[in-house]
Amino acid sequence: MNHPAGIPHEAEPLMLFLLEEGSRADAIRLYQEETGAHRGDAKRAVAQLARRHGLIASDTGAMDLVALALILLSLAVGFAVS
Repeated sequence: MNHPAGIPHEAEPLMLFLLEEGSRADAIRLYQEETGAHRGDAKRAVAQLARRHGLIASDTGAMDLVALALILLSLAVGFAVS
């Protein structure tokens, strides 16, 4: 039996685990292996799964934090210099 987005029942728990760990690319690869889907279809299905479970389907979470830290550091340096 397939779940919404065509995700095989037995693959969904592992895909959710991968998404929770920030491994979106691995979840996409798993979906492709399980279904034979093309990458674009797999990305959409994984994004839909993540949304259904309130997860952010992104591999850039750490990079977002780095960018925020750099912005805050720049602001702090700017205030210290002035």
